[in-house]
Amino acid sequence: MGGSIMDSHGSNGDAAGGNDLRIAIQGLQEKIVTLQESFRWEVNTQRRINDDLTTLNENLYKMVGVLGSRIDTLERGNATIRSYINENHGDGGKDKAVDRKSLVVNDSAESPSSAETAKLQSPAPALLQNTTINTGKKRNYMLNKRPVHDLTAKMPPVMVQFPAVPLTDTELIVFFFNSVSRPIVALRLSSRNWGPSDVTDVLNEHRHITPPYLRNTCCAKSRAAIRRGKDMYGDVWEKDNCEYFASADDAAATDAIRLSGGELDHEVACDVDGLLIDLKKYPEGHGAGIFTQSVKWCAERDVNMNVHLLCKVAAAIKNDTDPYEALFPQGHA
Repeated sequence: MGGSIMDSHGSNGDAAGGNDLRIAIQGLQEKIVTLQESFRWEVNTQRRINDDLTTLNENLYKMVGVLGSRIDTLERGNATIRSYINENHGDGGKDKAVDRKSLVVNDSAESPSSAETAKLQSPAPALLQNTTINTGKKRNYMLNKRPVHDLTAKMPPVMVQFPAVPLTDTELIVFFFNSVSRPIVALRLSSRNWGPSDVTDVLNEHRHITPPYLRNTCCAKSRAAIRRGKDMYGDVWEKDNCEYFASADDAAATDAIRLSGGELDHEVACDVDGLLIDLKKYPEGHGAGIFTQSVKWCAERDVNMNVHLLCKVAAAIKNDTDPYEALFPQGHA
């Protein structure tokens, strides 16, 4: 009997130890996944920065070429002007002017016009006067062109994957407006009666944008995306999806705009901090869903992670449990 009890205690101890080991391994695996996602995001960010720098260098090279051609044109024009000034205002300028007047007077004196018609003659041209070159300070003229807004650089990239969390239309605009360049995202907003003015008002209300975002810019962005979708998939694509989005709830509408198929090859990672750049205020009321609550939870606790992991935070909040336990099973006491 005693031996049996000892064996039972030993087995229970081994089982408990094995269970603790599995939990510890699971916790380490979660941390490894988080680190891998963070590393992948850093790599994608660096790659995107390199692409932007390459494009910038190409544009600068082109602009330098254009400016060089412009300078050459201006130099040729200046040479022509200097030549003209030297001919008419140099040392022999006065003699040439006097000679010109004498030619005019002589023509008039030898004219066969009668005394009656002489009254109708135009006055003789005045003496060509020397003109001085304006050597004063030149004025600086600026083109009256509105600066380009800085919204694009402050928001997640176009090809970010939405988390498995329902997004309200307001959350989609406030946190993922760059994705409106994707036809299906632009069509979702359009199908649910979001006009350019409505979208622009939401952006300027919730984001610090310099200069403020314009309705015309929003309209052009949305129309171009939808037109591209019709070109790729036909008119039936617009009709069918408009009907779907008009009646779909936020969860179904969000699932419909997630990256899929070939788009997944171009997916770009993004972390929660990328959602908060120059954020003026969070969505409120009906525009704020579980996604906004999840983002606020991370921001208030200075927790940064890949956006797609917000589904764990959202699930914990919805179930009234501590999100820390879902994110770090072994790291939260």
